Amino acid sequence: MGTTVNSIHVYTLDPLSSSFGTFFSFSEGWQTFLPTESFTTDPAADQKLARRLSKQLPYPVLYFWEFDSDEFGFTLYLAGRQVTAFGTNGGAEGAKGLFKLPEQIGYPEGNKRRLSKILSCADIESAIGMLEEYFGVCLEVFIDLLDTPEELKRTRSDKLYRAYLEEEKRFTGKKAPIFVELSEEIFGIVEHNPVFADHSRPKKHIFYLAQFHSLMEIRTPLPAVEFRAGKLVPAEDPVVRNAEEITPLYDPRFQIEYYPKTAVTFSDEAPIPYRGKVFSSIPRGYYPFDFDPFDHLILINDRSGIAFMDSDGNLISKASVKGCLMDYHDGYFLTDKSALYRPWGWGFDPNGILRIYRIVYRN
Repeated sequence: MGTTVNSIHVYTLDPLSSSFGTFFSFSEGWQTFLPTESFTTDPAADQKLARRLSKQLPYPVLYFWEFDSDEFGFTLYLAGRQVTAFGTNGGAEGAKGLFKLPEQIGYPEGNKRRLSKILSCADIESAIGMLEEYFGVCLEVFIDLLDTPEELKRTRSDKLYRAYLEEEKRFTGKKAPIFVELSEEIFGIVEHNPVFADHSRPKKHIFYLAQFHSLMEIRTPLPAVEFRAGKLVPAEDPVVRNAEEITPLYDPRFQIEYYPKTAVTFSDEAPIPYRGKVFSSIPRGYYPFDFDPFDHLILINDRSGIAFMDSDGNLISKASVKGCLMDYHDGYFLTDKSALYRPWGWGFDPNGILRIYRIVYRN
């Protein structure tokens, strides 16, 4: 389990008081709100509280949330109205009025591109760090840090942002040793476990394939296909009836611990260079998925990000794909536009797109 936190901040230099709680000025230009009781675990309730504060105060109010180190978002309120909203989960917040944000927090023109690049960063830890630097306020506020307020201080800067741009250039630019490229697009959607609605990686790379344009065309059983050599080919058995075929794959080559930071312990079934090693510096939000043909460790995250590490735990390349990553096999990745299909129609997408990407190595 990763970091889950909510925080509320008011953009003003003026000291504030409220019947809802206490304000602290950890960073210049911001008043951070601490309620009389600890924040709830219900983001919707805390968001309502932020809106109520914005009705009471004549300043912009920022509400930030992070869930399990995998998703984050924020909403900016002014006079009880939502000015800006963003959420990595693509939920109700979506991305609304995003470029109204800079002027509300004292930025001149020219900071929109920077904000856009920060929010498109596939590494959650880096994105939140750069966002704190952009706002100039600590977003991950924990009550137990009140005794050391210096740890909650943030200063507006572009230091992390510039370092990120250099890192992206090194890991994704023309000199990066590994990248991925689109190999094929296929109309349709796949479901590897429609019985148990499980999104885990399938054993034997077998999926159910749906290719239709309307709900009237849905039929069961769906044909089974296998992801092999960068293609979706008919499975040997056209309909997989054995539950063992569709149960999720638990990779015996590594064991993952997610909290307080992602750490990976490699077993004797891992490639020889990894056996007996423990990697404790996995970027937050990423987790191991497989090994490529040259025994690089493949990392993925929930924002369609892919990274490659060597056997010494060094990050060597990063990439991104479109859609939800469904499988990897033989140097190819399979993604689904939404990965929400159910045979009875829930999540139906008549414009479904499957994409196949291949790994490319530079000399």
